[in-house]
Amino acid sequence: MDHLTITLLEKMFRETTPEEMLRRQFVGKEVSVWEMEVIKPLQNKGLSDSVINVLLQYVAELHGKLERQHVLEVGASWAKQKVQTTKKAMCLVDDQIKHKYLQIYGVES
Repeated sequence: MDHLTITLLEKMFRETTPEEMLRRQFVGKEVSVWEMEVIKPLQNKGLSDSVINVLLQYVAELHGKLERQHVLEVGASWAKQKVQTTKKAMCLVDDQIKHKYLQIYGVES
């Protein structure tokens, strides 16, 4: 990704609430109470809204839907790692996606 794209994504993640992020991911569909309730435990772990947004986007893209258990697992991991910035969350996601594709295609890193 080029610098401008990263900057625009960071801005969007910072300026959007997690509730709005869920609504954007499920355009044309009603966001359930169950899906909305995944946000509070992440906030309680100390994750900022912008970091939560990166996490929600990552899991939705990875699974094609919101996998609550995966959201909570990654959220717990990021809280332990003290991920506090959008940029750090985006770097972690980028590394995880690269690792996933390396595994899929049988390439050792």
